[in-house]
Parts: sequence; C-alpha cells; structure tokens
Amino acid sequence: MVTCRRFAPRRRPIGRGFALVELMVVVLIIGILVTIAVPVFTRSRLDAENKACQSNQRAIMEAIEVARMSDVSFAAASDGQLADGTARLVCHSCA
Repeated sequence: MVTCRRFAPRRRPIGRGFALVELMVVVLIIGILVTIAVPVFTRSRLDAENKACQSNQRAIMEAIEVARMSDVSFAAASDGQLADGTARLVCHSCA
C-alpha cells in the first residue's frame, strides 16, 4: 500500500530549534523580571548604606559621651564647630 504525500503525517524536523516567537516570549519574561528586581536591589543597597552611616554616627556619639564622662578634652575640626561651641557630627557619605 502506497500513501500519498499529502495524506502523510507532518513531522517536525529534528534539530529545528525554537521559533522566533518562543524566544521573544522568553526575552520578554526576563525583561519583566529584571524590571521588578532592579528597584528592589537598589533600595536594599541604599538602606544598607544608611544603616552603616547611622551605626557610625551612633559609635561616634558614644565615643564622645565616654570622652565627656571621663573628662578627656577633645578638639573638633574647625568646620565641625557649632555656634555654641559644641561639636557637630557630619557623615560625609550621607550628606
């Protein structure tokens, strides 16, 4: 029995790969995930920098308090003086 070509089942050629539409869908999904992830990572990095700055300021304040409690005199930089003569703490990475 001989079968005609037009009635023969169509077979997908082996090794044909992905269609262009499939690849575009994958690229679109990756783009959406990146769009969601970038602001989250940026915000968390900024939060970490702010926490580090706050920790440094807290450590400096505690050191000043210990120095004042033990009657040790300390000199602040000329740009670190306020009008009443007290020291002003400045975190340069936060300014």
